[in-house]
Amino acid sequence: MPDNIRYDGDGQYWIGLSTSRTLQWDIAFRYPFIRKILLIMEKYIGRPPMEKNGGVLAIDLAGNPIAHYYDPGLALVTSAMKIGNHLYIGSFCYPYILRLNLKQYPAQAAT
Repeated sequence: MPDNIRYDGDGQYWIGLSTSRTLQWDIAFRYPFIRKILLIMEKYIGRPPMEKNGGVLAIDLAGNPIAHYYDPGLALVTSAMKIGNHLYIGSFCYPYILRLNLKQYPAQAAT
């Protein structure tokens, strides 16, 4: 689920990915009754953990993917901004900003 998109001035767009598709989200989108149950749970108990694999996707000016940074425990990423050699990642549910050194942790090719 993409969120905000930012241009870094170096020919790349950075897209915040709040979460990947999960079985729980697929079921909730398919059945309105399940969505109602989830809303009631969130109101009285708390939000059930349905998000995972949040992160950031970098694409070039032609729309080709260049890098994908994600973590299974990271969720609800809303934005990413590249400043110098660092990528700053924000979330609307966590009270901090993640700072990633892109020189120290370059994107790995998929195998």
